[in-house]
Amino acid sequence: MLEATKTIRLVIVAAHAADSDFIKSTLQSSGGAYLILEATTLEQAARMVRADKLIDIILCDVTLPDAKALKTFQRLKRVAANLPVVFLAGKDEEDLAISALQKGAEDYLLKGQFDQSTLVRSIRYAMERKKYQHEVQTARSNSRALRLHSQMLKEKAAHLQALGEAKDDFIALASHQLRTPVSGVRQYISMLREGYFGDLTDAQKQMLDVAYESSDRQLRIVDDLLKVARVDSGYFELKKSQTDLVSVVKEVISEHTQQIELKQQRLQFKTVRPEIMANIDVAQFRIVIENLLDNAHRYTPAGKTINITIGYKPGRAIIDVKDEGVGISKSDLQKLFQKFRRIINPLSETFGGTGLGLYWAKRIIDLHGGSLEAFSTVGKGSIFSVSLDA
Repeated sequence: MLEATKTIRLVIVAAHAADSDFIKSTLQSSGGAYLILEATTLEQAARMVRADKLIDIILCDVTLPDAKALKTFQRLKRVAANLPVVFLAGKDEEDLAISALQKGAEDYLLKGQFDQSTLVRSIRYAMERKKYQHEVQTARSNSRALRLHSQMLKEKAAHLQALGEAKDDFIALASHQLRTPVSGVRQYISMLREGYFGDLTDAQKQMLDVAYESSDRQLRIVDDLLKVARVDSGYFELKKSQTDLVSVVKEVISEHTQQIELKQQRLQFKTVRPEIMANIDVAQFRIVIENLLDNAHRYTPAGKTINITIGYKPGRAIIDVKDEGVGISKSDLQKLFQKFRRIINPLSETFGGTGLGLYWAKRIIDLHGGSLEAFSTVGKGSIFSVSLDA
């Protein structure tokens, strides 16, 4: 509703001064707050509306010296499209006023047949009606904009999904097609090394060893691509079972002890409980721990220590792999678990990689309903923390 104390700025457009004077005196005696402007022609009214953007309503004769009948309303709406209009009509002009009402005017009053309350009510009603129409139009406009925006977002999402599916299909197909020939090459190199086609010189053996290692590395890259493609496809299913996390971690440590000792690193293991059961896919969880331990081993200098701890909170197991390596900057931590991202550091060029290991590890832990986080300080090492329901 309009505020009762609001000063209404009103333009009276009347060809005869008597009509204008009657409306002014009626409004002034009503007790309301009105600021009244007067015009005798449509052109004068148009100039007033253009000059004063705060005008609230127009009371206008149906017939004016420079405009008659519906043309009055049509010209008025071109000048003041957003203003409510109440027409003043003589007895023989009521049909014209009704036609203007049908075209969009807010109301009409018959001269000599309205009193103070009717006039005030008509003005208030016209302003309320115009305000409501404006709100409806705004709401419809906003609704259309929202529908359009929603449709655009849906189309963009569908496009992105199609691109993602095409990319994943390409990676899966390319990886599969690469794996077959690489496996064949690796098999023939192995047969040569084992002397199936005759004795080899030391130089030949050395070159075959290099070729075998290269094909083995390429096969690991292809396997990583296939693994990630399966996870991203949404069809990757975990084969869970109740398993002792402590035993799994110990097995992984045992398998990596030799390579850690060869680099003259120390590995310390601590658990708060001798057994912590969790519902996990053992094979995939092992690979996650192997990945984190291998990561710590690669980026920790000789003589430093790698600590693996298993903690427990009610219903939750926490596995921390802590190293004393090169560390990761804050800006790089944000990219750490992104696909195909490798963090540049003093040791990154020494060790190759696809930038898929940590991405894949996080996806597997996410599928378990857990979390994988990293905390690090440059030059002081990193902590990779896995949290799971237990």
